[in-house]
Amino acid sequence: MPREIDETVIALYFAKDDGTTVKFEIPAAREDVTDAEVKQQMEEVLEIGADLFGIVSIKGAAITHRTVTPFDVQEA
Repeated sequence: MPREIDETVIALYFAKDDGTTVKFEIPAAREDVTDAEVKQQMEEVLEIGADLFGIVSIKGAAITHRTVTPFDVQEA
């Protein structure tokens, strides 16, 4: 029997010093996600990631929520 899925993933996009884009995906609880919190976390990642990953600026973020509910299939 399939399981029920209820998940949220935050994708953070940053520009690197070589012109490429780096993406970090982070699972999050749906009720805990606000735009202000995501922006604050991105600014903190930018500070830390500048030296580690060559990140120079924030490009954007996307929040994806997926819900899958199992159902019974009856044979005819």
